[in-house]
Amino acid sequence: MSRHRVFMYALSGVIFGIADWHYPSILHAFVFPNVSVMPLGLVIELLLTYGIWLVPALPIAWYESAQTRRPSLAAWAVILTWMSALVSYYLYYTVLLAFIGLPQLEQFLVWSPRDPYFWQVWTGMGKELILGQLLEWSVVALLGGAVVGWCTGWLYCWRQQRSVVPIQE
Repeated sequence: MSRHRVFMYALSGVIFGIADWHYPSILHAFVFPNVSVMPLGLVIELLLTYGIWLVPALPIAWYESAQTRRPSLAAWAVILTWMSALVSYYLYYTVLLAFIGLPQLEQFLVWSPRDPYFWQVWTGMGKELILGQLLEWSVVALLGGAVVGWCTGWLYCWRQQRSVVPIQE
């Protein structure tokens, strides 16, 4: 993987992570009110909620496979993208929580009036909520990214081998 591609994959992940913070509220505003009345509503909701992570993964794995012809590098590309997305998602979450404010969590604004135990509560909440979830989802990004990237890379290579037509004389 070239440094240029590594940078592009990481940047794609950062942008996706921040966008993913806002994605559930868009889904709940426009899609889920209509989906919940359908018999397969829960399945559709799960696919839309978690399937969005394939949006950056599949093109990146496909592109890396086209460049290197190595499914293992496609797996690393997806892992890098998803890990970058997770880090940016939780950093964005932390910035919102600390400096902008989130509904029903205004007590965590760093410049709001606070009790003497503010930093102890903030540290505990940061470890449990932010760092804990980041580590939890990192396992998914590592394992899932490896599987999605490798399978996409393998599929690309397999398809390329099948499309090669031998020259007959």
